[in-house]
Amino acid sequence: IYSASIYLPRGPLEVQGKRVSATQLEFVIQQISDINLPSGLYDAKMIVVWTAQKFNIENDGLTLTLYSCIEQAKKDCSVCRNLELTKPAMNCKWCEGQCVYTQQNCATSSCPAPSVTHISPQSGHFLGGTVVTIYGSNLGVKFSDIENNVTVAGIACNATAKKEDYVPSKSATKQWLANG
Repeated sequence: IYSASIYLPRGPLEVQGKRVSATQLEFVIQQISDINLPSGLYDAKMIVVWTAQKFNIENDGLTLTLYSCIEQAKKDCSVCRNLELTKPAMNCKWCEGQCVYTQQNCATSSCPAPSVTHISPQSGHFLGGTVVTIYGSNLGVKFSDIENNVTVAGIACNATAKKEDYVPSKSATKQWLANG
């Protein structure tokens, strides 16, 4: 039997664990409802002890990442779907209007339509060539969702957008070209 101390902002949390293989220990941590995760992530220091021998296992620098699907996605379906693709070990899914841990019992639901909250700049040359950044929510899960699918005033943006300028769901930078 093993025990671990997980150091949270409110103080240490003690949990019990067991050896599941020669190289792996398993600790079960119930939902922690009294920890504030404003960014949705928190790296906590963890110290593991072999309880029977009262022996600290060498684990300097061992951290445990605590996370909240709801806080990371901030009620944005595309952010949640991006977590599914880029961080599958977190087991987040979009369900009934929020991003939840996949072990919650609900059917996966579809994302709402994109919502644009701001465009910058708000004016450009009539001949085009203006680089615009579109801000909003549910603006795609991955770059290919928006790559050749954005129009401004009914005119397609060209493919000069760069992947590094795309923030999943939140913003996309495109160059607008006028016809003629």
